[in-house]
Amino acid sequence: SRSDALANQAFYIQPCHINTYWQAIRWISPDILIAPVEGNEFNKSKSDIKCYDAVIGNSAFVCTDWDTYNDLPNEVCFKARGDVQWQCTLEALIEDKSLCIKKASKFREYVFVTRQIKHHIYKWVDVYNNVISHPPKLSLDDMVRPRIYRPND
Repeated sequence: SRSDALANQAFYIQPCHINTYWQAIRWISPDILIAPVEGNEFNKSKSDIKCYDAVIGNSAFVCTDWDTYNDLPNEVCFKARGDVQWQCTLEALIEDKSLCIKKASKFREYVFVTRQIKHHIYKWVDVYNNVISHPPKLSLDDMVRPRIYRPND
C-alpha cells in the first residue's frame, strides 16, 4: 500500500496495453480494489477477470454480489449488494488495515491454487468434443460463397 503523497487517492487508468495496465496496478498498489457491476442482462455475460487486478495489486477485493462474481468464495473477497453494504464494507476495510491484508492474502492464495489451466482444461475439452460430435450439416463450400468484386457494382 502507498504511504506517499498519492496515498488515499482514487485512480482511473486510461485504456492501455495489458502489460502497462498491470504495471500501473502494481505502482498504485491499492489497499482496496472495487468492481461494481450493474445487475442486468448484458452484465450476465461478463467474466470475473477484474478479480485478477486485485491479485496483481495485492489488494482486498470488493465486488457486487451478482452473477459475474458468483464463483468467488466469500472467504476471499467481499460481496456487496446495495449502497449500505458497499458503504459499510468499504468503511470496515479503510478502518482496519489488517482486514485488507488478510483478505488480499487469502484471495491471492485462492487464485494461485484454483485458477490454473489444469482446473479448467475440461471446459475446453468439453467444447471441443461437442463441436466435433455435431458436424455442420452443410459443407464448407455451401457455407462460404465467394463474391466476385466488380468495380461499380
